[in-house]
Amino acid sequence: MSTEPDAGSAGAVQPGFGEPLLEVSNLKKYFGNSEGFLGPITFDRDGAVPRPTVEREWVRAVDGVEFDIKRGETLGLVGESGCGKSTLARTLLKLVEPTDGEVQFKGVDLADAGGEQLRRMRKDMQIIFQDPQSSLDPRMKVGPIIEEPMKAHDLPESDPSVSARADVRNDTEYAVDVTVDDDVDVAVDATDGVAVADVEVVETEEGVTATAESDLLGATVEEAGDRVQVTVSMSASKGAVRRARVRELLGKVGLDPQHYNRYPHQFSGGQRQRINLARALSVNPDFIVCDEPTSALDASIQAQVLNTMNELQDEFGLTYLFISHDLSVIRYIADRVAVMYLGEIVELADKEELFENPKHPYTDALLSAIPAPDPRATEARAPLEGDVPSPIDPPSGCRFRTRCPELIAPPEYDFSEAEWDAVRAFTRAVDRRAPAIDAAEADEERGAGTLRRELRMTYFEDVDVGGEAGEVVDEAIAAVVDGDPETADALLQEAFAERSICAREDPNYVLEPELGGSVHKADCHLHRGDAD
Repeated sequence: MSTEPDAGSAGAVQPGFGEPLLEVSNLKKYFGNSEGFLGPITFDRDGAVPRPTVEREWVRAVDGVEFDIKRGETLGLVGESGCGKSTLARTLLKLVEPTDGEVQFKGVDLADAGGEQLRRMRKDMQIIFQDPQSSLDPRMKVGPIIEEPMKAHDLPESDPSVSARADVRNDTEYAVDVTVDDDVDVAVDATDGVAVADVEVVETEEGVTATAESDLLGATVEEAGDRVQVTVSMSASKGAVRRARVRELLGKVGLDPQHYNRYPHQFSGGQRQRINLARALSVNPDFIVCDEPTSALDASIQAQVLNTMNELQDEFGLTYLFISHDLSVIRYIADRVAVMYLGEIVELADKEELFENPKHPYTDALLSAIPAPDPRATEARAPLEGDVPSPIDPPSGCRFRTRCPELIAPPEYDFSEAEWDAVRAFTRAVDRRAPAIDAAEADEERGAGTLRRELRMTYFEDVDVGGEAGEVVDEAIAAVVDGDPETADALLQEAFAERSICAREDPNYVLEPELGGSVHKADCHLHRGDAD
């Protein structure tokens, strides 16, 4: 079925298959950590009279994201919970206002779009939410749920760029002239810009009659000598067209069209997600954001829904942004993959390139967490240690550096690999207040000397860090034993962690893909010598 043209992007160049449909540049979304009129106000009580001050901290949920999505492709977006995936999805669709940056959809910056223009553009951008239960109104039947977006956009409407004609089967001795109203594309799908109505003309005892194949069309006949004039026009109301569209979509997503009058609670989780998919398709969108649409489903149901989504993508020419924390799902459905960490995209590459040649340690850690199907497999894993830093005050440079197993040693010290591994482990243990650090405060039973030796045995058993670095380590151990881990942490961070290039410079490298295809983006200083 044809819908109205994108009036919101009048004059924009419409991208063809394989060309960018969505282009995102330096997109940011910050949230104030205190909401309300009095939220950011604090009181300084040091003086006799409390003095109010206004302080607001910002949660950097999305911070400088850049990527594009080509028409007809599926871009997978992965990352740990809380990394900003869902916020990015909502910001792309302008369901929340971006703090900064550009989102170009069909050449139109959504940040500048508003009012009627944005409303018209929204029909081309839909979203499928994670929870198939809560995203459906339990008081409404399935049919009206799927119809709702069409009603909101006053669809269907005829597309003036689509022409109309009829294919006529003439079983009479008369010559037939056919006139087709311009709006029949509302009921008949257009192919290559032409909506074709199938019409049969027959002669009965009552005279010549014409019948349109579509139940939504009517045909009238006027006889004029040895010729017949047939006029094909819409005979159904918009409501009837919408109901027919819903039944058609129910069949396409693998449900029975007779389920039109059922309520959501009468369906399984997988069936509910198919209803969500049908609702998104009802307005003929170009772009669908899929926000973990299969995470709440069993594995077998996941596969069925993913297969349906692939089939619909081929049939309707859809473009997907598919968000998931399940890398096996992403590998099945995506063409390219973006990896997100703490509000930033740290790696972006073609699917096979990323899975076979990950270039960022965070991606490597995510891939190593995928369960091996063979229990005898002995491949080394790289489990992530530590907590994700606060998005209010993210680390400088590479945001993954506080957890990275390959943090680059500061150039001021001539560390061996073993020495740097030991120093890095000790620095992070102090920063995270590991049990060995908390238990190292001197008491009557264990003297300071004993505890210092125990700490050295724990973290530096096989290495002897000397020189200036060794002096810093000695000071830090002494501070820990004296019950002052905060001072020890400050010493170690300033001397080691903050002097690494990983802390001093933002990484942003474009690499040549090893398996061909599009460029391989990796935000990791390990590749500073390999970038184009």
